[in-house]
Amino acid sequence: MLEQFFSDPAAVERLGGEPLGPHLRSFATRLEGLGYAASTARSQIEFLGELGQWLTKNTITVAGIDERIVDAFLGERRRQGRLRRGQPCTVRRFVDHLRSVGAVGSPERKIPDTPLAALEEHYERYLKSERGLTKATLISYLPFVHRFLLERFGGRELRFRQLAQSDISSFLLRHAHSMSPGTAKLMVTAFRSFFQSPAPAT
Repeated sequence: MLEQFFSDPAAVERLGGEPLGPHLRSFATRLEGLGYAASTARSQIEFLGELGQWLTKNTITVAGIDERIVDAFLGERRRQGRLRRGQPCTVRRFVDHLRSVGAVGSPERKIPDTPLAALEEHYERYLKSERGLTKATLISYLPFVHRFLLERFGGRELRFRQLAQSDISSFLLRHAHSMSPGTAKLMVTAFRSFFQSPAPAT
C-alpha cells in the first residue's frame, strides 16, 4: 500500500486519486515484497504518478497503455530534459505489472529477432512449462537475466554453454551493493533457475 512509503496523507490521497491509483497501490505492495528500499520505491511511484497525469492530459485510459504509449511518454520526457536514469525501466516494469493483473492486454507475440531475445524466450518457456511459475514471478526474474546477458555478451555471439558461476559472482559484486537485501536475494534465485534451465540448441 502507498502508506508503506508515504507518511504524508496528502501525497497518498493525490497518488491514490490518479487514474493509475489502484494499480500504484498494488505496485507498491509488489515493490515492498521485492525488498525495495523505501526511498527507491517512493521515487518510482512518484514518477508513475506523473505518468498518470500525462495519460489524463492526453485522454488515454489505463487499458490503452502499450509500448507505443510508453515510448511517447518517455520521448516527451527526454525532449524536456526530465528523463532520469532508471525511469524507462520503471515504466516498463509497471506495464508488465499491469499485464500481470489483467489491467492491460498482452502485446502481440513477436518472433525473436536477436540471439539475446531468442535465449530469453527459451528461458521464459522453461520457467512456464517446466517450473510452472506465475506471470508475476516471470516479470521479477527476467529483467535480472536480461541485464546479465547483455553485460556478459554485449553484441557478441551468445555462447550459453560458456556461462559459469564466476560470471554470476562478478555481476553480483558490481550490482548487489545498490540493491536491498530482498532484491539481491531475488536476483540470486533468478540466476539459480537460469543456470538450471537446459541450454538451447545452438
